[in-house]
Amino acid sequence: MAKDPTHTTSTSTERLPQGCRIAVVASTYHGELVDTMKGSARAVLEAAGLDRDDWLEVAVPGAYELPLVARRLALRDDVDAVLCFGLVLRGDTDHDRYISTTVATRLMDAAFEADTPILFGVLTPNNVGQARRRARTEADGGLDKGREVARAAIGVLAALERARTIGRGDKRSGSSKKSGGSKK
Repeated sequence: MAKDPTHTTSTSTERLPQGCRIAVVASTYHGELVDTMKGSARAVLEAAGLDRDDWLEVAVPGAYELPLVARRLALRDDVDAVLCFGLVLRGDTDHDRYISTTVATRLMDAAFEADTPILFGVLTPNNVGQARRRARTEADGGLDKGREVARAAIGVLAALERARTIGRGDKRSGSSKKSGGSKK
């Protein structure tokens, strides 16, 4: 398989803002694989400055339940980003497509509604072997999707901060024309 030219094995040099709080919603379905992704994401975020007490975690039965709980967490004023982890395996019917499409759509809807990043760490492989390869850490020969989700969270939080302050010499708090202000 060809390697993605944008993939990097170096660690992120970006730091999370002090006091940043990350919420995680994780499916218990195929919990071992989900736990591997969560562990990798947590290691990346702690290396970027996340305090252990600023990692909030909620378990849900499956991927279909991720959007509602993610939305609830994203609407909290003290949550800066929500990471969602789960697994939807391809089956003999089309159920996997309905579930994964619905989950992806509703997570994005929730992110827009809450004006809070919700990261998609839901694997949609054809089989358990592919799921293992994607969930395993790079050190264990995997693609390390947990690390990828954590890096995306760091990047989007930095981009949102840049969007809030760009062109402002005083870096005062941003305000939204529609909502009357930012969450913070």
